Amino acid sequence: MSKPPLIPPPTYTLWQCIGTALALSRRAVEEVRALSRLPGPQGEQGLVGRQGPAGPEGGRGIAGVQGPPGRDAIQLEDFEIEAKDGGRFFVLILKRGETEIRREVRTDLMINRGVWREGAFLKGDCVTHGGSLFVAEEDTSDKPEQGKAWRLAIKRGRDGRDAKADEKRTLEPVRFR
Repeated sequence: MSKPPLIPPPTYTLWQCIGTALALSRRAVEEVRALSRLPGPQGEQGLVGRQGPAGPEGGRGIAGVQGPPGRDAIQLEDFEIEAKDGGRFFVLILKRGETEIRREVRTDLMINRGVWREGAFLKGDCVTHGGSLFVAEEDTSDKPEQGKAWRLAIKRGRDGRDAKADEKRTLEPVRFR
């Protein structure tokens, strides 16, 4: 009896992974840009200094000492990312002090949902039906081959001829030039 492999075989091709990573990166950058427009927490009050010298108009200004500035830049440490539904949804979480902002990002990642059965499917779900593979083009509960919600990705092949058990075949060696 053989042992199962320690590392499961990959589910997606390299190009599917790269495409998904680029799409997620683009969406994450859009979210970060939107969140970066939010004001940061208030910084500490600067220290008030002594009376300054007389100005050109004869008045006296305040020569203050600048306090530490408020933190208005978003740091990488302010973000967390959670994956849900096998990578279909990612939740970007921005934490700044007491404030927490959550944004859910939906990807168009193709996820194999097995053999079609009654229920709701999301855009990008892949199912087999009648020997063919279908990809949902939009959120749907329709059956594949009915309506425009499903796109045929791989068509079922024809059945092959059955081999005859009594037929003897002679195998010849293959020669390469």
